[in-house]
Amino acid sequence: MVPKGDLSINTHTVPDRVLFHKSINKFLTVENEFLRKHLYSILLRSSALGNFLNTDVNKIDVLLAAKEVGILIPPTLITARKSELISFVDENREIITKPISGAASFLENNVSMSSYTEVVPEQLINSLPDQFPVGLFQKKLEKKYEVRVFYLNGRFYSMAIFSQLDEQTQIDFRRYNYARPNRTVPYKLNSELCEKLHLLMMQLKLNTGSFDLVVDVEDTIYFLEVNPVGQFGMVSYPCNYNLEREIALFLSNEK
Repeated sequence: MVPKGDLSINTHTVPDRVLFHKSINKFLTVENEFLRKHLYSILLRSSALGNFLNTDVNKIDVLLAAKEVGILIPPTLITARKSELISFVDENREIITKPISGAASFLENNVSMSSYTEVVPEQLINSLPDQFPVGLFQKKLEKKYEVRVFYLNGRFYSMAIFSQLDEQTQIDFRRYNYARPNRTVPYKLNSELCEKLHLLMMQLKLNTGSFDLVVDVEDTIYFLEVNPVGQFGMVSYPCNYNLEREIALFLSNEK
């Protein structure tokens, strides 16, 4: 006999209660997410720098969008098949690989490991199985220097990075040599490329970001990617752009 007043008590097992609590927490998480996006939309109606709802652009989508607006990108292959990778190497000689998403970071035995752009050696390709986890591969560009560009609402602040002069930074300048930093100088993009990059940002619905470009030994400029939340300090300080002031003026609607 069930005691009076206990008819509404759930007498199921504990696991059922755990699932119930998880479903409640999931619902509350979704509620908060909807509220957060609404608050972001309010902020975007004013002078906001960046897009809170678009901080993680898809690298593949961006490469295709850049190509569609006439920006040159390196020959690129996304595959999980060894045969396709070998054909790609035959066409482009040396190739590199990088994450399709963002940089990966791992921790093992209190040792931190990060992913970088890497050259793919022939012996590694030969050791691969016929099928492997999907990866992004590009032709290795013989670069003259790299260019980092901070974009601010239609304006471009560029810096050349002579990373190829240091073996440690030749493939990926993010392998910083703090003892002997890369030489960096202000750089002026040509107006045609600026127009195309601006069009790309309009399509991506971004008013700020940092572009990574490469100038090869034949002075051809290639687009690599854009970071919607790219740091501006690494361009501002060496080149005396005073971007803190430019950003403050933009946010205050004075420029």
